[in-house]
Amino acid sequence: MLRPVAIYAASRAVVWTMVLLGVTAGGSALPRGAGVGDALSRWDAAWYVAIAQHGYERVLPTTGDLHNRAAFFPLFPLLIRSAAAITGISDVVAGTAMNLVLGLVATVLLWFLVRRFASAETADRAALLLAFFPGAFVFSWAYTEGLAITLALACLALLADRRWALAGLAAALATATRADMAALMVVCGWTSWVAIRQRREWRSVAAPLLAPAGIAAYFAYLWAHTGVADAWFRAEWDGWHQSLSITHPFAQLRAFVEHPFSDLNASVSTLCIVFVAVSGLAIYNSRLPKAWLIFAVVVLLPNVLGSAQGITPRRLLLAFPLLVLVAEKLKPLSFQVVLALSAALMAGLALITATTGLLTP
Repeated sequence: MLRPVAIYAASRAVVWTMVLLGVTAGGSALPRGAGVGDALSRWDAAWYVAIAQHGYERVLPTTGDLHNRAAFFPLFPLLIRSAAAITGISDVVAGTAMNLVLGLVATVLLWFLVRRFASAETADRAALLLAFFPGAFVFSWAYTEGLAITLALACLALLADRRWALAGLAAALATATRADMAALMVVCGWTSWVAIRQRREWRSVAAPLLAPAGIAAYFAYLWAHTGVADAWFRAEWDGWHQSLSITHPFAQLRAFVEHPFSDLNASVSTLCIVFVAVSGLAIYNSRLPKAWLIFAVVVLLPNVLGSAQGITPRRLLLAFPLLVLVAEKLKPLSFQVVLALSAALMAGLALITATTGLLTP
C-alpha cells in the first residue's frame, strides 16, 4: 500500500503548494486577507457546505437567480454535517478533509483492483494518472469526486466477486452522491444479465434492484419537501442550464476552432474531448473488464452531452477506466511525458480554480 499512498501524498503536495502560492499572491477572485479556507470553499464546495448547514429549500425560485441547492445530491453534505457534528470542526474543514481522505481511498482501491487483471506496473501507472490527472485537484476541495469514485470502484469489485447485495448497496450510495453515478445501474443490470444467462444466478438481480435506491429516495424526498415532482430536473434545467444535447461538444469544438485559446473553458473542454477520443482507441485488445468499459462509456455520456460549458477535467476523472487504458497501453517514455503534462495541468488548474474566476471547475 505504500506506493499508492506515496503517489497520492505527492499529488496533494503539488496541489496544496499551488493553492498556498495563489493565496499568498492574492488571487483576483479572493477578498483581501483571504486564507486557504476561502480558496477551498469556492464553486460547488460552497453549495455542498450550504446544504450541510441549512438543508434544501422548500420553495424552488421562479424569478431572479434560479440557482438552488436541489441540484446537488444529499449523501456528501449529509456526511459533512455528521463529521462536523461528531468532531466539532467546521463544515468547510469537514468536507475538505473527507474528500481528501476519500481521494486517497480511491487511489489505493484503484491500485489494488487493477492488480487483479493487469501487472503491478500498470497498477502503479493507473494510480499515478488518477492522483495527478488534471481534474484530480478537486480531491483537495469539498467535492464529491472522492466519494463517487470510491463507491464506483467498490461496486465494480463486489460485482466481480458476485457479492450482489453489497454491490447493489454500493451503487445505491453512489446514486445518492451524484446523478451520473446512475451509470452503475446500467453496469449492475448488465452484470446480472450475464450471470443469469451463463449460470442461472438469479440472486444477482439484487444488484440492479438495489442500485436505483439512492437516486429514487432523493427524488422522492425532493417531491415531498418541495411539492414538485420534478424538482431536481427543474433545478438542473432552469437554475444551472444543464440539459442533454448532442450539439454541446460540437459547440465547444467550434468555439475553440473559431477563437483558439481565447476562452479557457472552451480550450480545456476541447482538450478533454481529445483525451476521450485518444484513450478510447486504447480499448482495442485491452484487458480491462467489460463492466469497467460499460461504466466509463455510460458515465461519460451525461458529462459530455449534458453541459453547455462542455466536459471538464474533474468530470472526466469519473471515467477512471480510461486512465487504466492509458496506463496499460503507453510506452515508458510516452507515459512519463503524459504524466508530467498531466501533473503540470493539475497544478495550473488548482491555482486558477482556487484564486480566479477564469475557469469553471
